[in-house]
Amino acid sequence: MYNKTLEEKNFALKDQLTGLYNRREYENTLETYNSKDIEKDLVFLSMDVNSLKMVNDQYGHAAGDRMLKGAADCIEACFGEYGKIFRYGGDEFVAIVFLTDDELRKNCRKFSQTTEEWTAKNQILLKVSLGYAKASEYPHADIYKLSSIADREMYREKASYYKLYKNRRRED
Repeated sequence: MYNKTLEEKNFALKDQLTGLYNRREYENTLETYNSKDIEKDLVFLSMDVNSLKMVNDQYGHAAGDRMLKGAADCIEACFGEYGKIFRYGGDEFVAIVFLTDDELRKNCRKFSQTTEEWTAKNQILLKVSLGYAKASEYPHADIYKLSSIADREMYREKASYYKLYKNRRRED
């Protein structure tokens, strides 16, 4: 009976499509960080899948779901061992990880390579905008402020992607 209850609780905290933690667990996790000091090596990652609507419109929602699952798999492969990863919303992902500066750089490069490999294998362009905030750079920030900073950085990268994408489309 205990194992069944534990299984049901875990199921309630996981996103069905990706297998990552869901928004409910994200909110629970933020609450735990709200009541304690944040470790210096904590990094808050904010990620958003680019062009999901276009994929859904052009190829159907099954392709969009495959793209979301691919993004989740790439995020998990690069950051999963360092902390918790959440599917926060439709095409939005968040990770709360513990990395040194070198590990962060290395894993961001690995993430870019991993999404490129996924694109080549699946023939659907998978681009994920990523922003982050390191607790070491914002020693007085709480977890919510780190979230806000990471979001801002992610949206900055997303704007650059769409500007570049728009310019490429004009050249076609």
